[in-house]
Amino acid sequence: MTAAARIEIDGADRFADTLREVPKKMADGGGLEKAGRAAAQNAAARAPVLTGDLARSVHAVRVTPTAVLVVASVGVYAAVQEYGSSTTPAHPYMRPAMDSTGTVAVGYLKDDADAALRTVKGA
Repeated sequence: MTAAARIEIDGADRFADTLREVPKKMADGGGLEKAGRAAAQNAAARAPVLTGDLARSVHAVRVTPTAVLVVASVGVYAAVQEYGSSTTPAHPYMRPAMDSTGTVAVGYLKDDADAALRTVKGA
């Protein structure tokens, strides 16, 4: 003999509806943009300086709701400085900047998650 029980939770639909909104609210929270700007500033500060064009070209570009791309828009020169070439030694500035900005970025995203989760409602 099999026994069955039915459990209903008041407010479960409202909870589910407001929980679905959390990713959008996080994306709208600004943390991703702040993280991108922090990473770009860090990379610009680390960029090797001959004329200053490389440092001035570093900026953050929002690509998706979950990712920010930080670029140096001086093309091949930026890549040669980061990775080196057969005639130029590498002077990494972008990877060290990304590595050292991680904790700050996580903090911005945590703030967005906390704010978004505070809007979740039940019953």
